[in-house]
Amino acid sequence: MKIKYLVVILLTGHCFGGDLSNKYLKLIERKNEISTTEIKKLVGNRTIVFIPGILSETVIEDSSQIVNFSYLMGDYFKEQLNWCATEKIKCQRIILESEASVDVNSLQLRKSLSDITGELIVISHSKGGLEFLNVLLNDDDIRLRTHAWIAMQSPFKGAVATEIFLDNKILKKGVEWLFSFLGGSSGGVQSISVKDREGYIKLNTKMIEEKLRDKKFLQYGSYIKDEEGVETILGFTRDYIMERKGNNDGLVELSSTTLNVGDFVHEEGVDHLLPVLNLKRLKRVTPFVSNNKNWNLNRAKMLKNLLYMVLND
Repeated sequence: MKIKYLVVILLTGHCFGGDLSNKYLKLIERKNEISTTEIKKLVGNRTIVFIPGILSETVIEDSSQIVNFSYLMGDYFKEQLNWCATEKIKCQRIILESEASVDVNSLQLRKSLSDITGELIVISHSKGGLEFLNVLLNDDDIRLRTHAWIAMQSPFKGAVATEIFLDNKILKKGVEWLFSFLGGSSGGVQSISVKDREGYIKLNTKMIEEKLRDKKFLQYGSYIKDEEGVETILGFTRDYIMERKGNNDGLVELSSTTLNVGDFVHEEGVDHLLPVLNLKRLKRVTPFVSNNKNWNLNRAKMLKNLLYMVLND
């Protein structure tokens, strides 16, 4: 009987993600960075596709969004895109109606990805990961062309922070107005709620494991604890989530960022914004800022390390 259970575990083991956090930490602490030549060799002729998350249009310089904070908040994925351009690595950032629901955006994302020829290496952030997951489950051509996927800080199992807006009638009305004004709908928030995501995962668990079992799939999650000074501008929501779900990045609880398939990395000291935005201008006008890892994050180096982790196996 024990042998039988051992065989089952060996055959299905890849469905349950491997914790590569220590391996990733060693990469960060290396005196010599992974060489760009090695990364370029691993990437090959594939296109790196960047998929931003919720409200991303408000922090993308060339978006058509009527409200834009990119001067103060930085440009979403810009440093990663600049690095790819400098190293002559094919890349593309897909701009979606970031305030729309996961289902609505998945349709547009599917069309955009279908227009890109060849194999893909997908880097998604936050809600963008939920939309790409939906595409993978419904489009075998894109799934087969996806060589690797790095899902950064995605609330696969929902974000409890949505309760702040959805459980308060006044705030809910405000969100409905704001998201409609920005071109989306309240479904943009509702579709990442714990209730909606738990239902989605329950309905699609088997399919998720089947579709992703043979993929190079790395899930990156982070959390940031209270420090002296301002360690993150997401301190209020971080504390709210901490009381309900434990460690989180200021918007997404760590426990929600990992599915039961693929590998994962959990990193301490990083919030939800700094991996994709350069907040140097905001930092200048924020009092009592901590001089910590979060504010000084090197996004290009982070991308190189994550690419090396997912591609070099």
